[in-house]
Amino acid sequence: QGTTVTFEWASNNHNLLVDSQPEGANWSGHDSLENEGFSLTKTFEETGVYKYYCEPHLGIGMKGVVEVV
Repeated sequence: QGTTVTFEWASNNHNLLVDSQPEGANWSGHDSLENEGFSLTKTFEETGVYKYYCEPHLGIGMKGVVEVV
């Protein structure tokens, strides 16, 4: 809890959409497509599971989870 995570784009045409998050959390992700070299930071304050995915690449399994304890 309170840790900052940096998401770094290692290739082109990705976004980061929030699938679910704990009640009271305010993570909005990043809707627009970005390319290699872009980064996004988020400090996770609410405990629980945050699920996210890349919309253009969801079909090939590009998704992840941050678990805040």
